[in-house]
This record gives sequence, C-alpha cells and structure tokens, in this order.
Amino acid sequence: EPGPPIAAKEPPPPKAPDIALEKKKLETERLQKLKTMHEAETKALAEATRAEAEAIQKMREKQLADQKKRTLLRQMEEEEMIQRMANEEAASEARIQKQAEARSTATKRQTEVARAVGLHRDLISATVRGNTRLPGNLKGNPEVRCLVKLLPTGEVQNVRVTQSSGNVAYDEAVVLAIQKSSPLPLPTDRDARAAFVPELSFVHRPQE
Repeated sequence: EPGPPIAAKEPPPPKAPDIALEKKKLETERLQKLKTMHEAETKALAEATRAEAEAIQKMREKQLADQKKRTLLRQMEEEEMIQRMANEEAASEARIQKQAEARSTATKRQTEVARAVGLHRDLISATVRGNTRLPGNLKGNPEVRCLVKLLPTGEVQNVRVTQSSGNVAYDEAVVLAIQKSSPLPLPTDRDARAAFVPELSFVHRPQE
C-alpha cells in the first residue's frame, strides 16, 4: 500500500538581507524612472523654449524686414515725389524761358517790321513828293488822303482820294504823282509788305 502523502516543503522565508536588496533594487528602479521622466520633461521644456525663442526671433526678423521694406518704399516715394517736383519745376522754368524767348523774339520781330514799315513809308512819301508838281495857287499846308491799290511788286493799280484837301488841283497833282511813282518802293519782308498791300492809305502834305 502506498504510504501517506508527503507534504510539500514550503520555501524558507526570505532572509532579511534579501528583503533589503529587493527594496533597494525597487527604489533604484523608481529613482531611475523619475530621473528619466525628469530628463524627458527637461528636454521637452528646453525644446519648447527653443522653439518659442525661434518663433519670436522669426517674428522679430519679419517685423524688421517689413519695417525696412516700408521705410525703403517711403524713401522711394519721397525720392520719386522730389524728382517729380524737380522735373515739374524744370519744365516750368523751361516753359517760362521759352515763353520769354518767344516774347523777346516776337517783340524783336515786331520792332523789325515796324522799322521796315516806317522806313518804306518815308521812302514812298519822298518818292511821291519828288514827282509832285504843286499848283501855283496853293496856299498853306493842305492835307490830302488817298487810298492806293498796289500789287505785291509795288505797281500802282488805282488811286482814289478819300479825303480832299479842298484844293482840287492839288489833289489831282498828288494822284498824278503817285501814279508816276509806280512801282512804289515796298519792303521785301512779307509781314512788313502786308502794311502796304493790297491797299495803302497815303497822306500827303506839301510842307513836310
């Protein structure tokens, strides 16, 4: 017959030194985990701080770039405005100068034309006076006005008394003298000749 069952042997209770080692091991592992977590948190915080600093730096750089761009644009606008004002001032001065030169030229031209007209009026008067045969009964210094139709060459087409001197013989003598003086001396300048052609108002007095 089988004998009575043999009771299982219980492990011997841990010895005191083994318990201490186990606790020390667990404490070491816990401390290691805490250290690892602390290092991870420190690293994450450092990375977050660095990322924030980089973002702030980028934002500052962008602000500086934008400010520099705005300053440059403002300077360009100011320079463009100054240049435009300078161009307008230069154009205005050139326009004023041109107008002054034009007025000076026009005045000079008018003076030349007036001088030519006056000179040839005197020449015509002298020519007609030289061909005038005054009547013997002429008294005083009567004035006769005639309208003389002329060709551009100075040739006399027609003479008409517009205001009589009161002495018919004298009037006829002046008309005859004008016709005899044809062609009358006219200026070569076209503008000056326009004062004589196609009609010339001619005034004649014997004592002049």
